[in-house]
Amino acid sequence: MALEIWLLYRPTVDTDMTGSEYIPCEYCHGYFNRRQLRTCRPDSVKSSRRPVAAGDLLLPRKVDDSTVPLLSGMKKGLESLVVNNDTLIQRFAQKQSSRVGHSKQHENYMRSRLRKLAKLMVG
Repeated sequence: MALEIWLLYRPTVDTDMTGSEYIPCEYCHGYFNRRQLRTCRPDSVKSSRRPVAAGDLLLPRKVDDSTVPLLSGMKKGLESLVVNNDTLIQRFAQKQSSRVGHSKQHENYMRSRLRKLAKLMVG
């Protein structure tokens, strides 16, 4: 059984967009542009997550479950792309999150350290 991916929104203007700019909807599983995602949530279902954050959780990850909230909370851009594709940085994040704990202040500090490592690798 093959996995089918439906791209539900296609820009009318000819723009250069990569596949990383599209994320799935939590409810219909259609792929939308990050900036234009609106939820297909039925009125009877209450969701505490924002649509983009919920869609990010549906994307495949190679990381441990303890670092998923840390990495999914990063701003999307070149640094987060590098962090999500580099296994050594992910292992560093996993070790730091298991050592430090899960307070909001520590998560923000660890995200800033991951961004610095990614900038070091890029340039």
